Amino acid sequence: MARTFAEFVEIAEAFAGSGTIGGDTGFQQRQMAGLYRGLDRTADAAVGVAKGVAKGAAGALKSKPKTKTTVTTVDKTVEPSGKTTEVTKRDGKVVKKVTSSQEKEEVKEATYDAEVMGRSQIRKTGEGGRIGAERKKTTPERRRMKAVGGGKQEPVDYKPRKDIGQQRQASTRVQQPTQERGSAAERQAAAAKEERRKAAQARIAAKKAGGDAPAAKPKAKEVEKQATKLLSTKKPEKKVSPDYKPAKASGMTRAERMKITRAGETKLRGIMKQQEVQKYKDTTGQAPTGKAKSKVLAMVAKRMAN
Repeated sequence: MARTFAEFVEIAEAFAGSGTIGGDTGFQQRQMAGLYRGLDRTADAAVGVAKGVAKGAAGALKSKPKTKTTVTTVDKTVEPSGKTTEVTKRDGKVVKKVTSSQEKEEVKEATYDAEVMGRSQIRKTGEGGRIGAERKKTTPERRRMKAVGGGKQEPVDYKPRKDIGQQRQASTRVQQPTQERGSAAERQAAAAKEERRKAAQARIAAKKAGGDAPAAKPKAKEVEKQATKLLSTKKPEKKVSPDYKPAKASGMTRAERMKITRAGETKLRGIMKQQEVQKYKDTTGQAPTGKAKSKVLAMVAKRMAN
């Protein structure tokens, strides 16, 4: 609903005498009264906190103090065997305790071996006479298997090296310099510098004569690529048949495999011999003897070789 200007003036005059400092004489009194009420509430809260603290302290004083167990050593003797005997009083009771530093170390070591060493892969430095720590894989970590017979396989176990504990000199593994230190490097640097000087003189002379400059020296990367191609002896990769399937591990040793192979060859040789003898009988009407038998056996050997 739209209002006129006169209506707005009337509303403003109605509110002019209330809620403001200029129009209401009791505004400051109301503000001070609210401030005093806030101070009273703060004081009451502080008194309540102080009462609570005092009550808690009184309860703590009333509670019984905890009794501590007192241990007093009465006597201590060392026997010739190395054992230490201590007589102590604990809560009014006399207790005799026999301990030994050597026994403690043995118990500690046995506990460590049983609980830790049995299920861990901790290795000692220099184990087996080595200079450093052993870096070989453990039996469960090895992936290479060998047949042990009866269709079973086990991880391959390698023998320790014969030179364990011997420090190998660098001269036995790295090529050592054969000339005086720095001589080869200095000669090479001098030769390269002389080559660059001559090439620069040739370019200057060609430029003055008005002719074409000599061909620029090939870059190091290009030379390296050409050398790599010349020195490369990599053979073309052979194509693998898509029907190829690797043989599965039989678990048999070499002796067992050879035994089966020889038995099969013997069986096949007998079949071929019967065939050749029967062929000779069909041709001649009699069994092969003498030279004829030698020819039959030679034919069998030839068929076996193929």
